[in-house]
Amino acid sequence: HALGSAHHPFSPPPGSETDYATLAATPYVPHFFSAREFPTVTRIVEILLGKIDPESLALSAQWVDFWFHCSIGVRRAAQQLDPMHRALAVAHLGEKTMRDLEMADPASEGRAGIKALQRLSVDRYQREFVDLTIAQQDELVRRMSTLAQDDPLRKFFDQLRVQTVRGYYTTAAGIKELDYKGNAFYVTCPGCDSAHEGSSA
Repeated sequence: HALGSAHHPFSPPPGSETDYATLAATPYVPHFFSAREFPTVTRIVEILLGKIDPESLALSAQWVDFWFHCSIGVRRAAQQLDPMHRALAVAHLGEKTMRDLEMADPASEGRAGIKALQRLSVDRYQREFVDLTIAQQDELVRRMSTLAQDDPLRKFFDQLRVQTVRGYYTTAAGIKELDYKGNAFYVTCPGCDSAHEGSSA
């Protein structure tokens, strides 16, 4: 129904919890990073993903920005859960996951990380990250990935890596790469391409 709505416009009732996301007709305006910082994030996303089409790159970078933006509300909501709702969440997600949602602060780590990257770039090459050569940018991203786990740059890198992959695999190109079939179903069992001794279909 949602996919078909592009051809048969449908507007959910006012106040509905569900709505359709629409592609913006105007250039993307970052929600979390500044307009000056967002090109740096986009470039790191491009380094992490390699050669992909411009639309997938843009959408992946936008997802990263949006995730950092939403992390503030997610943390606040987790901290304010009714005790009964929290108990239900713990039963479903586990205590560690809930504790991470309550205690982790991706927004602060994102702010600290982007500033630390710019300082490193200027200290090492006397230029901001977006003004570096491709080789210099690659070198700094590799450096971020090898720092100690508690280093602000490493925390920033780890968050960027996870959300970049998540963002990419929700784009059309990423879904195609996964060969995701959506709501398709099999009339008969397709079986398995590789035979394993002792296994049954």
